[in-house]
Amino acid sequence: MKNKRSVLLVRLLGLAIIAAIVFSAALLFAGCESDDDDGLTFNSIEDFDKWLSKRKENTPDTSYNVKLNVGSLRSSRRDIDIGDILRENYRKYVNLDLSESTAIISGEFYSCGTLTDIILPNNTPDIQAGSFMGCINLISITIPDSVTSIGSSAFKGCNSLTSVTFATGSNIPDANFGNGAFPEGSYGYSGNALKTAYSTGKAGTYTRVVNGETWTKQP
Repeated sequence: MKNKRSVLLVRLLGLAIIAAIVFSAALLFAGCESDDDDGLTFNSIEDFDKWLSKRKENTPDTSYNVKLNVGSLRSSRRDIDIGDILRENYRKYVNLDLSESTAIISGEFYSCGTLTDIILPNNTPDIQAGSFMGCINLISITIPDSVTSIGSSAFKGCNSLTSVTFATGSNIPDANFGNGAFPEGSYGYSGNALKTAYSTGKAGTYTRVVNGETWTKQP
């Protein structure tokens, strides 16, 4: 009889441990929807903040793929913005999709060394001067057709930036395309090569080799 009770107690203990693990996992991913192909989708900055704080360090080649469907890039829980979160987790690289967010970007990503790729919100009106300056590991960016101006030095110092996509319908007036907005050459220099290429090519993807001085529109 005692042996049967002991076995029952062991089984109950095992079930309790499993339940605790499942409950902890549920708390970790609360507000987060799984996406098998594109990483994870978060519906609040607070959930993304909690999730990233628990991730392991990685490399630019193994960036976490994250999609944010948010109306604000600021966390009410800690009164910090997404840029602060990325800079805090300075060895955790992130590929960020904001295409379905309604938040307006206003310099939050300045000097975010762990941002590797970004798709801007579809309602982005402009990219302010210096907005992404110093994002040294930024490789690619997709700019929606809603953008009507790009400020000077917006991407200065983004030495790794080799691909810029202007969405179909993009038509930024030459007067609104700031000087030195994109990197050109090495050592953090910026120039007008992409501005010149865009003036005739408009929508499409433009690429360059690392530290290259020429931006070329892809077929």
